[in-house]
Amino acid sequence: MSQNLRKKAAARASRRASSNSGPPLASILAANGTPLSSRQNTDEEDAWSETSADTLDSWASAGSRAEDKVLEEVDNWEDEVLQSIDNLEEKRTSTRENALTILIRLLSHKYAADILYSRRDTLLDMLNRSIKKNKSHKESRLAAKGEDQETMYHDVLSLLKYTIINTSSMEVRSMCIKTLALACFIAGSQAEVFELLNFFAEIIITNGKSVNATNDGATLTSALNAYGLLYARLWGDSKKVAGMAREEFERVIPAHTKQLESSIMEVRVASGVNIALMFETLGIGKRIDPSEEWVQDQEAESDEGYFDYNDMDRLTQLLSTLATDSNRHRGKVERKVQRSAFRDILKTVEVGG
Repeated sequence: MSQNLRKKAAARASRRASSNSGPPLASILAANGTPLSSRQNTDEEDAWSETSADTLDSWASAGSRAEDKVLEEVDNWEDEVLQSIDNLEEKRTSTRENALTILIRLLSHKYAADILYSRRDTLLDMLNRSIKKNKSHKESRLAAKGEDQETMYHDVLSLLKYTIINTSSMEVRSMCIKTLALACFIAGSQAEVFELLNFFAEIIITNGKSVNATNDGATLTSALNAYGLLYARLWGDSKKVAGMAREEFERVIPAHTKQLESSIMEVRVASGVNIALMFETLGIGKRIDPSEEWVQDQEAESDEGYFDYNDMDRLTQLLSTLATDSNRHRGKVERKVQRSAFRDILKTVEVGG
């Protein structure tokens, strides 16, 4: 098992959080649960590596990237930041939306801690109000996107969870799930991570019903990505894996297997990535090198180590089907992305990490 899963996830999370693209957690976990083959990439693997981020991340666009380059050259960006904060108090919704957009763009490229420190409480209060007003889905979405700073976490936890359950906007719900998971990954205590892991697991197990979003693909994809990130936070960097991680696997694997049959490609891939991550973390089915047997003997009395999964044949058959899917009802790009992703996922599951 890789000992750097959590570090990899943190690094990817940090890079995506600092970009404008509003990080989808599937792209963070894709590098953790599904190691690349040593052979040369096929066209389908290229499609997965080049297309998956855009497929799974509706925030990225060529226009926004071009705009980012312009913002990097802004000289009076400090004044722009302060003016945008002031504009968050304006009554006109479009003015507040524009202010949030500018803040996200600028703070993605500039270090502004000194500027924001004295206005921190004010900014947090205005972001909370933007979410609570619920008059503009765009404003709520943009405000949620900016609330993943460590010391703000506890103040916005309840608000984000309330919004996830009660908002009528699938887009706002999805963004709040992403923000909450990333904030917890960075700032949450062990107990808080466990609490949110259960919250996201319930969304997966109930197929979205627990947050009033039954069968909604965006909600399920975000919840799966969020769950995988927090699973990596808890157990991805351990040399030994506690029995609790095994129990958690047994609890959620049926729901993850069910989501592999979803009609939505992003849901299928996110579920598969989580399964691969758990298999790699737990070393399920991993064959021990004879030279390492003495290590296993030393650990024989512990409740940690490798174990087998009883329904392995059914799971590998399902993953194999997805890895070779030629269903003409799916688009060509979708088929390529799925096949490439599930080839890596299947390989990870079969070798146990």
